Amino acid sequence: TDIYEGQDTSFTIDLNYRLLEPSATMNVFFSGENDVYFSPDEPSIDITQAANGSSSITVNHEPIDLEGASPYYLNVLMQPSDPDSTAIFDRKLLTIHSN
Repeated sequence: TDIYEGQDTSFTIDLNYRLLEPSATMNVFFSGENDVYFSPDEPSIDITQAANGSSSITVNHEPIDLEGASPYYLNVLMQPSDPDSTAIFDRKLLTIHSN
C-alpha cells in the first residue's frame, strides 16, 4: 500500500474477528522506525459482544515529517476488556513516497 508524505489519505480497514471475550476495542494507528506512533483522528471501534463477525473502520491520515520513519506501518490492535486476556496485533507495511 502506498502513502504520500503530506497528502491526506483514507484507509478503509476490513475487520474480521473471532472474539471470545465479552467485549474488546480495536485500535488503528501508524508507526515508524523505533515505534514512533501516529494516531488518526478516530482510531478505534468497540465490539460489545463475543462473536464471529466483521466490520470496517475508515481512518484518515496525513503523514508528515517521516524522515527516518521507514519502515512505516498501519497497525491494528484488538484489546479485550478483560485485562487477563491476550491482545491480538496485526500490521501492514506501507510504502512512503515523498512529494
